[in-house]
Amino acid sequence: MRSINNNSSFDETAYLLKNKQNREFLRESIQQLQDGNAKILTPDDWENLKNTWNINE
Repeated sequence: MRSINNNSSFDETAYLLKNKQNREFLRESIQQLQDGNAKILTPDDWENLKNTWNINE
């Protein structure tokens, strides 16, 4: 499977694990998912966030 930016999932994983800050963020995100204390964004949720915060992709 290829991502939107034509990077392999291996490349994306390597990027996410590249530094301590990224690894801590991932650890926290995984913990929130395991605790049921997270929300998975739907495409509509993402569009609303983009519009609210003026995020450009």
